[in-house]
Amino acid sequence: MNSRRRATWLVFGGCVAIVALVLVLVTWQGLRLERQEQRSRARAAREEAVRLALWRLDSLLTPVIAREAGRPYFHYRSFYPAERAYTRMWQAIGPGDVVVPSPLLDFGAQQVEGPSPDAGLVLIHFQIEPDGQVSSPQAPTGNMLDLAESGFVRPEDIRAAEALLGELRGLIEGRRRELAKEEGGDPLAALGSARRDAFSPQTISNGEALASSREDQEYMARQQAFENAANYPVSGQRAAPQGAPSPEGRAGRTSGDLDAVTLSELEPEKDLIDRLSDASVAGMDEAAAPPALVASGGGVGDVLVGPMEATWVQGDGPQLLFVREASVSGQRVTQGFWVDWPALSALLLGSVRDLLPQASLEPSPRGEWDGASSASLLATAPVRLVPGPEPTPAGLGLTPSRATLVFSWLALVAAAVAIGLVLRAAIQLSDRRGRFVSAVTHELRTPLTTFRLYAQMLADGMVTDEDARREYLSTLKSESGRLSGIVENVLEYARLTRRRPGPEQVQELTPEALLVRLRPTLSRRAEQSGMDLIVSADLDEATGAGVTLSIDPHAVERILMNLVENACKYAGPGEGEDDEDVDPRIHLDVRVDAGVLEMLVADYGPGIPARDRARVFGEFQRGARRLTRSGLGLGLALSRGLAREAGGELLLVRRRGHGAEFLLTLPLRQTQSTGRRADATAGA
Repeated sequence: MNSRRRATWLVFGGCVAIVALVLVLVTWQGLRLERQEQRSRARAAREEAVRLALWRLDSLLTPVIAREAGRPYFHYRSFYPAERAYTRMWQAIGPGDVVVPSPLLDFGAQQVEGPSPDAGLVLIHFQIEPDGQVSSPQAPTGNMLDLAESGFVRPEDIRAAEALLGELRGLIEGRRRELAKEEGGDPLAALGSARRDAFSPQTISNGEALASSREDQEYMARQQAFENAANYPVSGQRAAPQGAPSPEGRAGRTSGDLDAVTLSELEPEKDLIDRLSDASVAGMDEAAAPPALVASGGGVGDVLVGPMEATWVQGDGPQLLFVREASVSGQRVTQGFWVDWPALSALLLGSVRDLLPQASLEPSPRGEWDGASSASLLATAPVRLVPGPEPTPAGLGLTPSRATLVFSWLALVAAAVAIGLVLRAAIQLSDRRGRFVSAVTHELRTPLTTFRLYAQMLADGMVTDEDARREYLSTLKSESGRLSGIVENVLEYARLTRRRPGPEQVQELTPEALLVRLRPTLSRRAEQSGMDLIVSADLDEATGAGVTLSIDPHAVERILMNLVENACKYAGPGEGEDDEDVDPRIHLDVRVDAGVLEMLVADYGPGIPARDRARVFGEFQRGARRLTRSGLGLGLALSRGLAREAGGELLLVRRRGHGAEFLLTLPLRQTQSTGRRADATAGA
């Protein structure tokens, strides 16, 4: 039976383990896919934020470069003869020539007073003359200085420009020497051609354009939009694209607002960027790369001006210069302006704080561009956008897939518990049935065999002695009583869970009346086994308080009878034992305590081992020491069931300290009058 039970539980556990393992795999796979989807969404949102930030940075820097690229070459002189600006610019100014001040002469004052958001970004404009000298329209010399100080510009502005020009000369000289060593060419040409876009459509590698990835195409589109704006400049500050939200409206955003900004406020900006990107990429084949030199002013004279390019020089930190080459009457000059990189970086980063709160800008010299990814490069300047650390994805909470997995696990646990309980009940029922069949078979075999043998002997006239006949008949009588008790116990236990005592069975008795009614029967049963029943009753308090019991007295009698029979069976002398070694006393202590009638049955036998105390009230449980004694093992289970049916309890206790001690408790109730209690006692 144990092996079958073990095999049943092993099969059940194996099935549950297989289902749990499958569910574990499904859970792991589902959570993994969910995390991958979350990371993909976060990565896509971040890439979109970088894309929008690059467009925004380029669109913010493009007007500045386009404005400077649109300046005529002669603006880089403090004063110039307006009548021959495009014809005889390099000839000496004569006494009759009329000169006009360059718009760049008081550029510093314009930057201070100007309302433009890029005011103060350009530190100084400069020009490298054909002889290699570095000059600036903001720092005139000679007669031009006297003319400038006569009322065109403040002397302190000129001195500030001269200080910047001196610092710039040192930067340019260092850059000249560096590039001359690397390229071995003309220092002027080396400085003027400092930037060549490694990602232009004309850059070919292995027969294929490098612009194969989405990032490269995006970069080419931004570059094309910038070059179109720089080649067709307008004077003054370029207006922001219509429909794009202003940077001021996005100020004060945090990283937590990125999704909301991207989905709502940035939608017009994304649409505009997509249209510009598509138009720029579509027009690349026709536009190609702009020529190295284009005619200024629509090709007037022999003046050629190249595009404005950016280069980095090293001073006290990286310094950003924008330069271009101009050819005037065969003489080549290099013109440009020096940008305040810290101020420009702060302005650019401030415009994308709502998209990338922890972003930074890093210089990216030309040598670092070759073969590098264009995913974070600005098209307007050799600058790389560093988005900053990726934000930690927020918890997903209870998503629909996770809720499904939770319900699946709960269903598995509930199903396993339910099936386990049903299986346990089935196994217990099978064990009870087996124990019942075994016990009944064992208990019925001996009396039936005795019945058959003695009845056959008496029927055949084999017993002629009258004393022997009386002994045989007495044996048949005791065996019939034994059979009757077995059958009665089985039937009573079977009816226990189905019946309730009716009004005709329940009687209202006082504790004294109940004890008077039970004592003779219990004493006779003890005497039959050679035992003495000693009754100790303390019922004076109950008598004075006027309490009674509403019980079925037959049920109480059966409970105490079973307890006395167990005491006789396990505490009395066994077969082959000396009676002198056995204490034949059985105690019945009766008292009232806290509204409960307590009836303690105790013997002087070996008691119940600790290992058996937990299962002593189970069905078909018999003491291991006296397995040879008759009995089905239903007595204590039946007694506890009857006690609970009467509203009481049967417990295994330790009060006297010897033998087996069972305590029966029955609830008492207060009667209305002492007279009724006396009548009930007399009637009993």
